[in-house]
Amino acid sequence: MNIDDMVRNMMDKHKNELQLFQLAVLSGIGSLVYSEYIRRIEQKTRPVVITMIPELRVVTEILHPASTLMRSLSDHLIDNMIRHKLMLKYMNAPELVLFKNENIEVLKTIFDVNIIYFIMEIVREKIYRKFRPTGHLAPSIRENRDIELFYGKPLNENHMDYILEQTVLHLLVSLQSMKKSVMASNRDNCFVMASEDILVVDNDQAITPICFNHHIFHNRTVFELLSFVTSTDIREMRNEELRYLVSTSKSNKVKLVTLNGIEVN
Repeated sequence: MNIDDMVRNMMDKHKNELQLFQLAVLSGIGSLVYSEYIRRIEQKTRPVVITMIPELRVVTEILHPASTLMRSLSDHLIDNMIRHKLMLKYMNAPELVLFKNENIEVLKTIFDVNIIYFIMEIVREKIYRKFRPTGHLAPSIRENRDIELFYGKPLNENHMDYILEQTVLHLLVSLQSMKKSVMASNRDNCFVMASEDILVVDNDQAITPICFNHHIFHNRTVFELLSFVTSTDIREMRNEELRYLVSTSKSNKVKLVTLNGIEVN
């Protein structure tokens, strides 16, 4: 069977599993780029208040399949997911059949020819609709060609670590076969979080829910960005090893998730 037939076969046979993977990748890449876009918005107050937003082209340049970021993810993301300790721990989940040795090369092909383009279009569309709900920019909003995402620099190792971690967390939290303990948000959106917990923060304005764990919390480069855009604060508790005090905006939809293993029929 040639690669084209193998791709079609996988897309037919594992449609639901591919959709889970695609949304997980969107969470990893999209949440980072979209959050950076929001953070880089500026306001000029004289002579009138003008909101300056980055041009949409900068998003396209970062997410284009030929970009440095997407080429790197094409080369490494799936292999790094397979080696991730949480993926190894829960690899017996039936939804993770795509990551079996016999499926990896086909999955990588689908990533290159389908998923990368999906990510770029979804992020672009989200930004376009947010600032052009009628198809045009409001008079008080202007694109500024001088605003660059990530200060015009290539994404570094901290950014790549985040994309990997976020993709894995989103995928595992989404598995139907995963046994989970879930604590819903309380009135104040304040929690005590253990090192093995996953905080899931969602908002009507977000591109996807964002997952936080202790690994992302200690990735200060990215956590400061996510903390800003989600209004979420996580602090280590004094005299409490590997426990964290979490507070977030009351407008967020929040849950605390603990993964308890795979339920295999």
